[in-house]
Amino acid sequence: MWDFFPGNRLSTVGLSVGVTSADAPTGLLWTEVIGMFLGQLEFFPAIVGMIRILKDAIAILA
Repeated sequence: MWDFFPGNRLSTVGLSVGVTSADAPTGLLWTEVIGMFLGQLEFFPAIVGMIRILKDAIAILA
């Protein structure tokens, strides 16, 4: 059952068997948010976007 949830978050299909709730620890909820974000955007575009933001921030600060 526990192997179901990472795949569920990455595919963002919204399936659940009730393990996740509003009472879950904050760390677990943020892990799920990040997993859903990466699943929605795919990994490559998200990584490229983060690299571009970091490059722009470095250029602005320099």
